[in-house]
Amino acid sequence: MTAQIFLNNLSHGYITLDKVNLMIFDECHHAVTDHPMRQIMQHFSNCPRTKQPRVLGLSATLLNSNVKPEAVEQAITSLEVTFQSIIATVDHMTQVERFSTNPDEKEIVYSPELLTGTEVIERIEKILASTRGFLDTINLETPIKTPNAPFNAVLINSNKKKLSKILINFCNDLVIQLKTLGVFGGHKAALSHLVQLLRLRKCADDINADHVILSLISDMTLIRFNSNEINLLVSTSVLEEGIDISQCNLVVKFDEPKEYRSYIQSKGRARCENSIYAVMVNSTQYSTFRVRFATYQQTEKTLHRLLVGRTEERTEPAEEDIALELYDQELPPFCPIGPDGPKVTLAMAIPLIER
Repeated sequence: MTAQIFLNNLSHGYITLDKVNLMIFDECHHAVTDHPMRQIMQHFSNCPRTKQPRVLGLSATLLNSNVKPEAVEQAITSLEVTFQSIIATVDHMTQVERFSTNPDEKEIVYSPELLTGTEVIERIEKILASTRGFLDTINLETPIKTPNAPFNAVLINSNKKKLSKILINFCNDLVIQLKTLGVFGGHKAALSHLVQLLRLRKCADDINADHVILSLISDMTLIRFNSNEINLLVSTSVLEEGIDISQCNLVVKFDEPKEYRSYIQSKGRARCENSIYAVMVNSTQYSTFRVRFATYQQTEKTLHRLLVGRTEERTEPAEEDIALELYDQELPPFCPIGPDGPKVTLAMAIPLIER
């Protein structure tokens, strides 16, 4: 169950905290500001201490945003207040090293100069040239028979010549963007055109199952990767957390991590022995990157210094701190039939109206 669904059940009075024995929050570092996890913990204010459920939070990073090394202790203390718990970790880093490794971190600096005339662009131009020739020569005005099509299939626009011109224009745009922006810059600009190309390719329009198909393809790809049928995954940052994948010996970040959480979680995917974690950096932004990267590394060392082997030294948050930092809201929740019934908080009011 997602945090938002559980929060909705609590807020509408479908369930009460005294009926819950244990709550486990995965990726609990998200519990900041008005995140549903933090709103759930605010419901503890109306539940007697003896009837409150036990709480277990799991996280690989603890920090959800960029935090300066000198502010790390305050940030983790605030997280402890939110979950009314203490942070527990290993006594020695050797316990972690049995299940993970510290990868060799490398920086790959590339030039922002245009990549015109490269082998990659030349190959793309050849492919697009052959595609243009195909579109010019085939007779798209002839009806396309699809004997195996489903009964509810909707044929593409009957004006096939107009469609072929649109496809050719898209191909031309792709070449221009790749030549002017380069492979690493042009891929984002070209992405919108590729999406439109795929839409033009569809034979059905009214019933759209693309998201289901893509989800199945993604699941099958992960299964094949985890079973060693394939050894390469290309993904967005969504793969950084919440998805189980097998150990990797090489992780390449084509965009530098913009926050500490992304740095830790992407680096954590390189768990094989003698693994490499490589970050690609634009040469014009290298000095800024080095400052940010050094801060990430210092933040990681600060967390280790504060937490590793010091679980027994940490104390539970004081009731006063919990009341002041967690329960004290700008506007008290609206409870039409009392504190034990449904309620609407300031953070939930607008989403509730929009529903």
